[in-house]
Amino acid sequence: MISKEGIKINGVLQKNSKLLAVDSKQRYLPQSKNTTMPYGMVWLLSDYSQQSFDSRYFGPIPISSIIGVMQPIIISPINFTP
Repeated sequence: MISKEGIKINGVLQKNSKLLAVDSKQRYLPQSKNTTMPYGMVWLLSDYSQQSFDSRYFGPIPISSIIGVMQPIIISPINFTP
């Protein structure tokens, strides 16, 4: 469910899910109106950053669009040599 507080999944408010009206450059963001998940679709939502451009703004995507999973890596700037 989408509310002013953010995204609730099974009644639980998700971390960093409040919808923003504008991005960091003060451009208006679209607002998704979906409240139920259609079959074969997935909702992309980052709990890491409230500034993430995710399904809060463009809605669900077909599960068939997912081609992989990203894993974070850490590169030390001290030891980094391009």
